[in-house]
Amino acid sequence: MLKRRASWSPTLLRGFAADEIVASRPKQIALSGPAGFLGSRVFKAILDAHAHRKACGVPPGELVLLSSSPGTLMGKLYAEYGSKRMTTVRATRVDYYHQHDQESWHDQLGSLGLGGPDACFVNLAALAGPVSGRPGSMLQVNYRAPTAAGLACEQLGFGHFIQSSTQATKAERAGQVPYSRAKSMADFSLARMSRLPVSVLSLGLLYCKEDLNVGQSGSVLNMADLALLPLTPIMGSGLAPLQPLEVADAAERLAFLALTEPAARPVQPLPAHLLAFLDRERHYTLRMYDAVGPDTLSMLELMHTFARLNGRTLRPIFVVSL
Repeated sequence: MLKRRASWSPTLLRGFAADEIVASRPKQIALSGPAGFLGSRVFKAILDAHAHRKACGVPPGELVLLSSSPGTLMGKLYAEYGSKRMTTVRATRVDYYHQHDQESWHDQLGSLGLGGPDACFVNLAALAGPVSGRPGSMLQVNYRAPTAAGLACEQLGFGHFIQSSTQATKAERAGQVPYSRAKSMADFSLARMSRLPVSVLSLGLLYCKEDLNVGQSGSVLNMADLALLPLTPIMGSGLAPLQPLEVADAAERLAFLALTEPAARPVQPLPAHLLAFLDRERHYTLRMYDAVGPDTLSMLELMHTFARLNGRTLRPIFVVSL
């Protein structure tokens, strides 16, 4: 059952998680997609962790935001959080549409002083669908740019690369869904970088309890608006199982991985489909997680829940492709 809550009370800074964040070495974190549905919450979680580390008397680390409009973004963040909280944050301009060579990423990250075992790259930038006037944009943003960034991070000796991916079927990864295909290619490419510790988080459906928004494959959808329609469209039967995850919970998971030591996480056996392509020792530095919620429900059940939270009765209309 999904419940609305008035505000986000972070669990990241309590108990075991807080202790491990304080005990870890200060991190240099490069965060792409910092203004997105998920990225903006990861940014806040890291900012909160920096404040907590300061209060505990340890160096906070730093956060570098990778943005296509860094000036505009920093202006908004300073207005929202204030200059005192933003002392550990800076931003730089990147272009995921065109920045596809290892050298440009290497020199940009290196010129910012990023590198070494305490540097972490968190890739949340993604493109859910094609962009008018930009042929091949989904492959550029979801595959070519992060792959080039990963190669640069490996050369700079980064201690961790965190890749946000997607839960997808084999058919989707084979090309029926271009977003899933590009993400799958990036996952495989990063897995082959044997000297770079990599964590791949396969994200399911993300929702926000505060405003009833849902994000998936890089896009955001207001489920409250759909639930308020006289007739709510449901693709197919609406019975396919989902494990939706609250976006703040997903943000905390990502922030925790970025702020702590990757070697402290349990070692995983290599996925069967990668065994033939990777060195056996790779299982010490490659981790793949399913970032999903604890409850399984269908899209139809999810929409009924959002309608009920708005005091309405859902009237679904099922859309079936011929």
